[in-house]
Amino acid sequence: MPASEWGARLRAFRQRTGLKQLALADELGVSQAFLSRLETGAANPSDALAARIATLLERPCNRLIFDDWRATVALSPGLSSLLARQHGAVRLCEFSAGFRAMGGAFETAREGDGLEGLLGEDADRQFAALTEAGAFDGEVAVSESTWSTPLADGQEVCFHSVSVPVRDDFGRWRLHSSHTPISAAQYRSRIAAGLETVIRARNP
Repeated sequence: MPASEWGARLRAFRQRTGLKQLALADELGVSQAFLSRLETGAANPSDALAARIATLLERPCNRLIFDDWRATVALSPGLSSLLARQHGAVRLCEFSAGFRAMGGAFETAREGDGLEGLLGEDADRQFAALTEAGAFDGEVAVSESTWSTPLADGQEVCFHSVSVPVRDDFGRWRLHSSHTPISAAQYRSRIAAGLETVIRARNP
């Protein structure tokens, strides 16, 4: 993990808990000065200290709120996703268990993987449209998408999706989407009606 990420996580932890820097330094067995350098990204923890920090932050009562949200998505038997636009690409934060059970790229894609080219042309068009509309930057309050994707067995599956931008604990935007399977006839009808991408509301 980069030094800046350790620092951001430690600062977010102290803000959530109200823990003073000296108390956290004592908890981790380091000086307050060194903890300050960690929090500003000026220092990286040793492997042993990184393990202590990870143990502290991974306790259920100390986890980032967004980690709880991600766990909710990951364990869901329904169809939902968390995506982000980072380093010029739409990247996976999390697919639900329901999506992963569909196989193919839904099963094999991992956190941070770029998704363009993996889910088919329809998905790529949606990524481009949502990016242009500002959905990955919090400029859109809610949007709807109609798209299809080929599965590993060659079967085409169609979806109607509703997407809402959400912030993680560090203020970065993520796109949370709920996906409902629709028939091929419903897919064609929505496309014919111009409902491929619909921005339902924009943030002021």
